[in-house]
Amino acid sequence: MPRWEDVAAVNELARTCDIAQYGTPDCTEEDIRDDWQVPGFDLERDAWLVWEPDGRLVGYGSIWDQNPGVRLSGDVIVHPDWAGGEVGRALLSLVEARARLRVREGPPAAPVSLGVMCAGVNAAKIRLLEEAGYPHVRSFFRMSIDLGAGYEKPRDPPGIAIRPFRLGVDERATHAVIEDSFSEHFGFSPRAFETWWTRHAKHERFDPDCWLLAWDGDRIAGALLAFPFADMGYVREIGVLKAHRGRGIATAL
Repeated sequence: MPRWEDVAAVNELARTCDIAQYGTPDCTEEDIRDDWQVPGFDLERDAWLVWEPDGRLVGYGSIWDQNPGVRLSGDVIVHPDWAGGEVGRALLSLVEARARLRVREGPPAAPVSLGVMCAGVNAAKIRLLEEAGYPHVRSFFRMSIDLGAGYEKPRDPPGIAIRPFRLGVDERATHAVIEDSFSEHFGFSPRAFETWWTRHAKHERFDPDCWLLAWDGDRIAGALLAFPFADMGYVREIGVLKAHRGRGIATAL
């Protein structure tokens, strides 16, 4: 069972795995703390650690509601020195057992799925999941651009004004636009405003100055929600209402 003082060890494990996979770290202690504060996440019941006798952390597993009542998300992180062995299988078994219990404890509903993210270069984790019966369902890509050489100044599309997000004013309207924009996305289920806002505003790197809204008159047509991350900016969500797509709003944002 993890404790809050284990954040540094979990982050070090995740960064070690990131470097082995991508050549660069892709995690911070702030990210770990943010994950542990997701509404409904119980640190005592929804996460597990595996330690070597000498005190080195070699495995971490967790589970949380990705889309309540629809999809659970689990993860298994294993130190490269221990990849492909019992550590991963033991953690995956704990994740699955907790998933079954959460389904039984929840209200009767449609079938709930359990998904596990896996980097395409992590052969040991792919093999672990395939041997446990997990099919490949969907691929996601992280795309990046180097802005060091400058970039063309964006122009507002005709009839659209892009303005900064106003803290204390635009929260609910922004939530409504993002929810509607993603309503046909893979695995979507509605998120209550309070859940959505807590997930964003409580993140240690939340900076409302990094959020932009596209206005069509007095209505929001699109939104971009970004966070500063190490030496880059990370676009966490970008969405445009269906009726406004094809006008260059997302590109301008």
